[in-house]
Amino acid sequence: MIRKIVVIAFWGAVLAISQSASGRGLEVRPAENELIEAKTNTVVTTVFRITNQTTARHELVTKLELPQGWKAMTNDLPFHLSSDKTLKKIVSFFVPKNTEPGRYKIRYIVQGRKKLSLSDYYEFELMVTQGQYQKTQELKKYVLAGQSTDVSFQITNNSRHQSDIAVTVDSEKGTPLVFNPKHFKLGPKQSKIVTVTLRPDGEITKNFTDNIHVTALFHRGGKVKTKTVSKHPIQVVVNEKLLKEKALARAKAKAQARQIARARANIWNREKQKQQDKQKQQAITQAVKRNFKFLEPGDTEKRILQAGPRGVVTVAFGIKNPTKHKLTFVPKLKMPKGWSQIAGSKTIELAPNENKTNLIGFSVPKKTPAGEYSLDYTITEQQYPDLRESTSFKVIVKPVIKVAVDLIESPKYVIAGEKYQSFFVVRNQGNTEYDIQIKVNGSEETNYVIDNEKFKLLPGQAKAVVVTAATDQQSKRKVRHAIHFVAAVTEQNVEIAQSAATSVVEVIPLASGEEKPYHTIKTQAIISYVSEKGSKDSSGAQITIKGQGTLDEEGKKNVKFHFTGPDIVDKSIFGQRDEYLFSYWTDKYQLHLGDRAFRLSNLTEGYLYGRGLETSLNLNDDLTLGMYHVETRWLEPGIEETAAFLDYNINEKAKIGLNYLRKNDNFASNDIVSIETEIAPAKNTKLELEYALGSGADRKDNGYIVRLYGRDSIVNYFLKLIHAGPDYPGYYKDLDYLTSGFALKINKNLKLNASLRFEKNNLDMNQTLSSAAFERYSTVGLGYSFNNKNNTTLHFDWLNRDRQDQLIDPLFDYQQDSLRVALAHNLGKFALQGSADIGKTKDRITNQNSKTERYTATLNFRPNNKQYYRAYAYYDEDVDSTGTGTRGITLGFKTRQQIAERTFFSMLLETNDFEAETASDRDNLQMGLDHIFKNKNKLSIKLRHTRYRGTTSRDATSLLMQYTIPMGLPISKRKSIGSVYGFIYDNKSQKAIDGAIVNLNDLITATDTSGRFSFNAVRPGIYYLNVNNDSLGENRLTKQKTPIQITVAGGKATQVDLQAVVKTSLTGQVMVYRYDTQKLKSDDLSAENNTYYSSGTGITKGQKGKLVEDYGLQNTIIELKKNDETKRVMTDRHGRFEILDLRPGIWTLKLYTETLPQYYYLEKNNLKLDLKSGQPAQVNLKVLPRKRQIKIIGKQKSLDEEIKK
Repeated sequence: MIRKIVVIAFWGAVLAISQSASGRGLEVRPAENELIEAKTNTVVTTVFRITNQTTARHELVTKLELPQGWKAMTNDLPFHLSSDKTLKKIVSFFVPKNTEPGRYKIRYIVQGRKKLSLSDYYEFELMVTQGQYQKTQELKKYVLAGQSTDVSFQITNNSRHQSDIAVTVDSEKGTPLVFNPKHFKLGPKQSKIVTVTLRPDGEITKNFTDNIHVTALFHRGGKVKTKTVSKHPIQVVVNEKLLKEKALARAKAKAQARQIARARANIWNREKQKQQDKQKQQAITQAVKRNFKFLEPGDTEKRILQAGPRGVVTVAFGIKNPTKHKLTFVPKLKMPKGWSQIAGSKTIELAPNENKTNLIGFSVPKKTPAGEYSLDYTITEQQYPDLRESTSFKVIVKPVIKVAVDLIESPKYVIAGEKYQSFFVVRNQGNTEYDIQIKVNGSEETNYVIDNEKFKLLPGQAKAVVVTAATDQQSKRKVRHAIHFVAAVTEQNVEIAQSAATSVVEVIPLASGEEKPYHTIKTQAIISYVSEKGSKDSSGAQITIKGQGTLDEEGKKNVKFHFTGPDIVDKSIFGQRDEYLFSYWTDKYQLHLGDRAFRLSNLTEGYLYGRGLETSLNLNDDLTLGMYHVETRWLEPGIEETAAFLDYNINEKAKIGLNYLRKNDNFASNDIVSIETEIAPAKNTKLELEYALGSGADRKDNGYIVRLYGRDSIVNYFLKLIHAGPDYPGYYKDLDYLTSGFALKINKNLKLNASLRFEKNNLDMNQTLSSAAFERYSTVGLGYSFNNKNNTTLHFDWLNRDRQDQLIDPLFDYQQDSLRVALAHNLGKFALQGSADIGKTKDRITNQNSKTERYTATLNFRPNNKQYYRAYAYYDEDVDSTGTGTRGITLGFKTRQQIAERTFFSMLLETNDFEAETASDRDNLQMGLDHIFKNKNKLSIKLRHTRYRGTTSRDATSLLMQYTIPMGLPISKRKSIGSVYGFIYDNKSQKAIDGAIVNLNDLITATDTSGRFSFNAVRPGIYYLNVNNDSLGENRLTKQKTPIQITVAGGKATQVDLQAVVKTSLTGQVMVYRYDTQKLKSDDLSAENNTYYSSGTGITKGQKGKLVEDYGLQNTIIELKKNDETKRVMTDRHGRFEILDLRPGIWTLKLYTETLPQYYYLEKNNLKLDLKSGQPAQVNLKVLPRKRQIKIIGKQKSLDEEIKK
């Protein structure tokens, strides 16, 4: 019972921790007796008590809800209230003088300022009675016409019972009035004021007296008990002033009406004259227009024209004059916004019975979205505007899918372990809005971070994308790091177009820098001391020396050693065995000598730890021969093995091996031979087969093993079959074993898994053995992963276990069924895992049933990278392999913290309660402290105390102290090293520059007073020398482009001299110009010898227009290049750009023309610029309109022929 209480308490604590963020809430209650009554025209004060019942500190605000007209006298400023703290707040408010007696509801609200869901309120009723200074208004004798007057009546309940009062008020002569209240309740001897507001008509011309009747009916029990009638005479007096004002207003209104009437008459006369003129014009128009059609669009109305962005569409219309009058038409083409007409006359003059074909041309802008557009063409006669005809036609702008990617900036080299950024720009050069998906492929296995992987681009829009790449600090060789940047256009997640660019960066390894004169092997020396107090008092010391590395600089001859002694395993639980190991290997052979784990194959020897010798020889790339001899050190009885093997790789998908093992123990000497193979019959599928034959003292027996496992995108599966005969002397013996299973991915969230296992021992049913166990174990489960940020997973598994002894007199025979539910959930810095197994076990020998229960719960908390906490609980009630019931409870807590920069603390607290013959109750407390010194030496202290309960065992305390010394074991002197040196001086004054910082890959130094720098011990190879320009002085950089590639040769010194110059810069603007067409002639089209000239700006042949600035061209790439140095920038929304930190010299300026508007060209490109030291330069680039030419060859054709063409 006590154990169940402990488990329930622990689960309650876990639930409390997981819900600690929400808490229990707030509580608002009166701190004193609740208010019941107050008088009017007074200030009321009360006190409330506010309690924070949550587990966190909150910022709170208050609010007082009062009846209308009442005023709060205290503020509601925010305040903080800690967990489980109470605060008293004084609240005051004013009850106005004109408040009617009665009950009023008041609410006091408290809520979190940021967490609005955290709130509480208290509501109470306040009885307001008549204030001691308020007097009943005296009854008035007269009232002035046109003004409102209040008359008050007091109604008193003189009975001894509470009554419902109904009040009616009327006047004898119908003076308008209103009164309030009409219905109310009065207690014994209570009074109520009824206010009557009189509103007499202001236009009366004679004084009169009216009587006001007030009737009060007193109801009790639904019946009228008393009726009170009061009569009050009121004299209504004429308002002379008001009468005069209204008379004057009526006179002004009549005068304004007369003025409006005259104005309307004038307007009507003008409209009438205009209508007469219009009728006259219509008569003339109808006489000309009757039965005539002037515009003949042919089949253009039926035809749908097609064009692409930047396309030109030409349409011909036939215009005729079938009358006897000369007509002049003005054509007009109505187009979508942004489209421009590039051909067509402004006026068309037609003689009587003359026909003309009007050719119009218009251009479709580059950024026009794909779709269908409707255009209207209208002609209007100049003199008679009603003589008008129009037609419409459609143009389909075809979609153009084109995306462009350019590399803007990327470093040339980077040191291994550093991050670098490559800047790309993606431009939509089509006419449709795109969904862009960014993909990055690299030449190395490296992590990439894309700042924007998915986005949309409108036509003509551009977007910069930054790719941040991390390089491998452990890289041992120089590599070319390529980022292949791909911008794909997707439509419903299907890629329809793409563009790519690549940046290449050289990654310089850290290991290629300055070297020590000796080649060393990384080695550790560890000094350990252990002690234990308890059932035995003992202590001991031990020394360990271990290391691993290469004997040569090329890294081909590998060595590993481990020497630990003496043996102190019996001195403390922290004590270790003595161990001596030496290994040496190359790509041709291997040699291992000492204490280690030896293995031959699955059937012969899978694992045997002992002291021995192993060697192998690679005869070629496919054939390997090897052997080992080992003797166990601590097993009783001891085992001695001698083995040999031969492996052959047939091809990439198959290999075969032959094994021999002689195994000696105290009982017999056995020989085993096996053959094994490994085959890959399909992709991601592997099949392993082995057959072995062993001979012992009595007879021979065999064994075989089959292993199959594979995977694909939706299923993983495996199969393992083992047979080892009763007399087989190998790794497995007297065993039949079969297991198989699969995991099926139903969808991205749901998985199905199942497994089955059979195991049988004592195959020949030998009655002299203790048992012949046969076990069947199967599981079926479902796992679901929720789509949330907390990575929640839920698993359900059914487990069945059937275990029985097949001998005549069985020791055990039981069946076990259980259901397991497991949940994992992350709460930010918290991680919660839990599981529950519930089932039953049936003992078929005793025919008894017992329950099976197993519960686990783990709560992890990681507030930051320096702290980690874990609490766990396990409860297990089950049966062991013989069917005997066991029960156990484990509760634990562990933590690890970084308490200083190089100091770490750890602790483990665990308690165990067992109900089993093989285990005892115990409590463990373990603490550890690790400190790393500046020289990389490490001191570790670990203390453990174990307390036993319910046994005769004494409590034990164990101590471990370790001191670790890392070192480099020198092997040989380096064959050859080189050096690099040089000078840095000012280009103009030739003076040395002191303190300039110079990098050679990851190495760093500074120049001395003579400007000299040096790297004295550098491994031969290719390096990059760079200078920190900030250390050269203000506004200076090296004249030569850095980094500079140099080659260091062994035994030689390489000199590199550098000059410092004053840097310069370049600014500019890309401006689009247009022609100022306001001063040009009216015609846009001229005809000479059937040749027509037209431009998008309306400039015709022989005309000269003035160029004016239109707008700055944005999102355009500007490139500045000098030899192998390139700078790229993009223009801003005003077309401006700026390039800084430039070296003096001849640069070439280039503008990428993809973003130029249609029918425009760049006045000058590929400009040569001579940038001077310390002199910032400026350049302006002009984008000018291009004149275009249209030529029609041949005679004029009819409209139908022109359209069909």
